[in-house]
This record gives sequence, C-alpha cells and structure tokens, in this order.
Amino acid sequence: MTDHAPLTSYTIKKRYGVPAERLFEAFTNEEELKAWIWGDEAEVTKALVELESGGRLHIVANNQYPDWPHDEVAMRGMVLFVVPG
Repeated sequence: MTDHAPLTSYTIKKRYGVPAERLFEAFTNEEELKAWIWGDEAEVTKALVELESGGRLHIVANNQYPDWPHDEVAMRGMVLFVVPG
C-alpha cells in the first residue's frame, strides 16, 4: 500500500453543461451528492454536507478497489467559505 499526502484543496475547473444552480445543488445536497459522486464505481453509504463556513464535508462508500485493504473509502473536507449568487 502506498501512503498518500492528504488533499488540501479541491478546485472545480471543469465546465458542466448545466446551469450553475443545478451544479450547486449537486455539490451541496446530500442525496444528490450520494447519487453521483463516485458514479457506478462505489455505493455511497453516507454523505454529510454542512453548507456554512467551517462546515464539514464527509462522503463514505463501500470499497470497490481490490488493492485497498479497508471495507470503505472516504473523502472528507471543510467548507472554507460560501459565496451567494
């Protein structure tokens, strides 16, 4: 197993063919996030989004990777700021 440095930031630079409001909903609504974040690669069992400065982001899925020695994979972070509009 290889140790990886923690992810310290996440910037979306991709253009999506949907209105900004729809993309915002997909990233901030727990049920929406569970439905698409890992696509068909894993079954998401938990999604937590606290949409406020300092809020938590936590996503857990069943492991689908044979080389990963754990039952679950997870991604977590912190909301630094929210800019309305």
